[in-house]
Formats: sequence, structure tokens, C-alpha cells
Amino acid sequence: MVVGINCFLPEFVGHFGRYLVCYRLQENQGLQCPQAPAFTGGFALVFGCMLLCTGGVLYAWQGLYPSEDDGQHPPGSPDSASQPVHVSYLTAPYRETFAKWETERLLRKSCITLLSAALPITASPALQLVSLGSVVLASLVMYALLLPYKDNRWNLAEVALLTTCMVMIFAVFALLANDLHWGQSHLVQLLIIAFTTTLAVGICMALMFMTIRSLLHEH
Repeated sequence: MVVGINCFLPEFVGHFGRYLVCYRLQENQGLQCPQAPAFTGGFALVFGCMLLCTGGVLYAWQGLYPSEDDGQHPPGSPDSASQPVHVSYLTAPYRETFAKWETERLLRKSCITLLSAALPITASPALQLVSLGSVVLASLVMYALLLPYKDNRWNLAEVALLTTCMVMIFAVFALLANDLHWGQSHLVQLLIIAFTTTLAVGICMALMFMTIRSLLHEH
């Protein structure tokens, strides 16, 4: 269930986002929402179903964590060495106070998937970037202030990755603004694209290298 919720809840929420897509085909034309229910209150129905389904999944997700009422030791407590595997998977990296912090990651992925689906980059590039930037910024602030991981290096790594995401979002914003301005520079556009691509490729290569190195050390 842990793997299923982690993998499929964001995609499930993203499918609801497709019903919220609206765009204009012409300058003087009203908004077109081809996937939205064609009756009054259609958007409210989509939001209601999405919140109801997400709430049910999150309730089941919270049920995966043991509590004192279940006769089990709460995650992160000194007597919780014999926890089920799925509980250790969810809670082991975090401090006792933030044992359920994995929920933040799940909600962040779901929000990003929902916003990407509801605000496609081809129709609403600025809105999508602002929305995604807000989600990333909120996570960045929480990680920087709360430091949920036991190992401070993981906190620093998470903050660094989220900061890099913000830099990439700002770079794409700069590319969009430069593209629309009458004084745009083709060279600046190429530099921004090269910078963003290099940043993304560099991070992916570093993560691949560290993953392979960890696997080699295990064997």
C-alpha cells in the first residue's frame, strides 16, 4: 500500500486536474474548458470529488503509522525497534517529532502533478511557473526551518535541491519574459537555456553517480 499510494496518488490527482484546463483559442474569445463538466457547479463537483478521494487516501496513509492506541510504540520512540518494515521505511530517516513527514513529500508531489495538469505549460506558462514555484518555496521554507531529517546532511541536501528547483523556475521565468520583450536577445536566451539544461543534467548525473556508488558499497 505504501508503494501504491506513493506512486499512484499524484497521478490520480493529476487526472482531476485535466478537468480544470481552460484556455482561449482567440484573443477576443472567452475561456474554453473542454474537459470540464458542462453544467452549473461542474468545477465544484470536480473539486469535491478530488478532495473526497484524496482525503480517503490520506486517511488510509495515516493509518499506516502505528499509534499508542494500537498497542504499538509510536514511530521514532526508543521502543520502536521491532516496527513493521513499512513503518521503518516511512519514519526511519526523520526525527521523532517529524515521524510522519513523508506525508509532506506525498502532498508536494500531488500538488505539483495537479498544477502541471490543470495549468499546462502551453496554455498558461506563467501561472504554472508561479504555482509550482509557490509549492517548491513552501517546501523549501519548511525544510530550512524545521530540519526534519535526523542526519543534517540530508536536510542540507533537500534544501539545496529545492533551492536549485527555485533557480530553474526563475531561469524559465527569465526566458519567458525575455522572449516577450521587444529588446530580447537571442544570445541571452541561449545562455539561459544552456544554464538550465546544464543544471538539470548535472543534478541527474550526480544523483546517478551517488546511487551507483551506494549500490556498489552495499555489494
